[in-house]
Amino acid sequence: MNTIHENVKNALTAGGAKYVIRDHDALSAAIESPSDFALALGIPQSQITKTLFLTEKSASPRRALLCCSSDARVDFKAASAALGYGRMEVASPEALNSSLGYPRNGVSPLGAPADIPVLLDEAVLNYPTVLVGGGATGIEIELSPKDLVQMTSATTGTFVKLPE
Repeated sequence: MNTIHENVKNALTAGGAKYVIRDHDALSAAIESPSDFALALGIPQSQITKTLFLTEKSASPRRALLCCSSDARVDFKAASAALGYGRMEVASPEALNSSLGYPRNGVSPLGAPADIPVLLDEAVLNYPTVLVGGGATGIEIELSPKDLVQMTSATTGTFVKLPE
């Protein structure tokens, strides 16, 4: 069984929202990807999110988290513009671990320090619930996107590239 990160657990407790913990190991199917997870739960893959830890390309980089559907392509220019930051890229696994303590495949928008803003792509607001990383590999938190916005003080907008 997988366990959610302590920071995520604390954020969920403080937030008071309803949520369900979804452990990949508790499912009968092997989960190797977001599409496997969506199939096992019987939901669209776009209801499962990915959260990227972004860093500004500068001498004194500012950082942010961007949460969007797992099958979407991130629009880094839109994210930078929303934050008023310079050019951004995905931070290194070392920066992720030292700043948040999350593994690369378990990043959560929940439990981040107040100085790391959260961006949430507005497309996920269309679902009654979404699944976000639990701060550890193989575990997700299912909650309403409205609660996610409230608990993370997320800025919402279009942060993905639309299909051509």
